[in-house]
Amino acid sequence: MTPTDQAFAKELIAYWLSFVRSGNPNTHKLGSSPTWAPFTPSKKARIVLQEGTPSASSSFMEEISTAEASRCAFVASKAASEQA
Repeated sequence: MTPTDQAFAKELIAYWLSFVRSGNPNTHKLGSSPTWAPFTPSKKARIVLQEGTPSASSSFMEEISTAEASRCAFVASKAASEQA
């Protein structure tokens, strides 16, 4: 793995282990990683995890558009009937 790959893997592992240990991906995240904001009905945000450099994260938070949220809700509403 390249140094960039290693840095990205460390970031992902830190978020995951933080969530496993504390139920919060931010508690034990790397200092260079952005805060993973909660997804709420009033603030539909998600984290975009992407490679940066060995010394800096390129991950960031973005808000989901109303149109995308509507598409996701439509697909989710079909789950029960598709699994039957």
